[in-house]
Amino acid sequence: MSTENTDTCSRTGNEWGAGSRQAHEQYPDPESPPPGWNNLRTDAGEIRMKFSIASWDSSTWEDYEKPYPNCLTHSPPGEAEWGHVGGTNFLAVGEKGSGKSTLGLYWAARLMEVNNEAVVWRGSSSRSEWLPFKHWTKLLLPANAKADSAWKPRDIREQNAGEAADLTEIVREVEYYDDPVDLNDRLEPGKFHVVYPDPSFTGCERIMRESDFSPQPVEFTPQADVEADEEATPVVHWWFAWMVAKLEYGPYDWTSLIFDEAADLAPDDARADQAQTYEKVQALRRVMADSRKFYFSLFFFAHHEQNVHAKIRRTIQWRLSMPDGTANPCQSNGDNAPVGFRQIPMKYDMQSDKNVGHGLMWTETSFSRFMWDDIPVDSVDENRWLKISLAPHSTGARVTETAKAGRGVSDD
Repeated sequence: MSTENTDTCSRTGNEWGAGSRQAHEQYPDPESPPPGWNNLRTDAGEIRMKFSIASWDSSTWEDYEKPYPNCLTHSPPGEAEWGHVGGTNFLAVGEKGSGKSTLGLYWAARLMEVNNEAVVWRGSSSRSEWLPFKHWTKLLLPANAKADSAWKPRDIREQNAGEAADLTEIVREVEYYDDPVDLNDRLEPGKFHVVYPDPSFTGCERIMRESDFSPQPVEFTPQADVEADEEATPVVHWWFAWMVAKLEYGPYDWTSLIFDEAADLAPDDARADQAQTYEKVQALRRVMADSRKFYFSLFFFAHHEQNVHAKIRRTIQWRLSMPDGTANPCQSNGDNAPVGFRQIPMKYDMQSDKNVGHGLMWTETSFSRFMWDDIPVDSVDENRWLKISLAPHSTGARVTETAKAGRGVSDD
């Protein structure tokens, strides 16, 4: 489908992300809405406009196709249109080039549109696939870390160290959180949040120690505090504490996590190492088992299902097969059901000949074929990506002020 990669929304003359409801300073305070509030577009509406994505229409789905609308449509008790109540999850499996990142963005836009929920995208120092949504991004960085940001060339053969990047000129909002509990208080409905984990792990040990979701107290050792014969805790482990905090302390509004490279977090070979990876995976399993009733959804992407720990795979109710040139699991090939499933509903291969943009979502009893739209980066970002590196403040200085695009960021 055609896309509009200009910097300005043609219907209003406003820059993308500047004229929506979520961009207003009073959002989401309902007590004193500004004049014409109800006439403002949402971020999800602008995203659909920019990338030519049709609005959601649940009437196009039949009862036998319900895995997709059931997974997408998050409903409280007594209001479930498709039968499932509360948060959902899926594991999307596909090789590089199968469109996982684009599907993640498309799914985020649908979650915002259909459920008006806060979407959290896993930020990583090694990639920035979220950039197509930069105009609507609320970037959340740890207050107890120093952030260095630079534009890097996509072609690694270029002898270019990159150029400094001003985050406040790239995204709509930049905010700094103190710990996972504070971060959750900063999430807002209908917004796209990109979250980078805290390398200082502030508050993480306390959160895990005080929670029944963690089978035992676990340690988080920042790289700066490593002593002889010790290993630093992988920064990705911060996400375990964040997810536990989401269930323990709320707030309990609709929230979805989109996490690419799920094997980074819960590898199949997790063991009781110095970082206590296995113990933390156990905590994640308990979080996922209870996340539904806390209005929390988790969507994982991986290259191979077997790379993700079996304890996590057993708790996932939806699978998603990507178009990567291989057959989806099916009865005609004699495939076994994945871990956590008792059977496969597909009789035949439907994916191996499909192009990028065609997916298959399935449960034990039924499946849905669906398509997603292309979501390219703006032309200015075609040959570059954004690297955000974080390191704990060596002096203990803390950045606590909120910065929005065009405003300064101060260190206390």
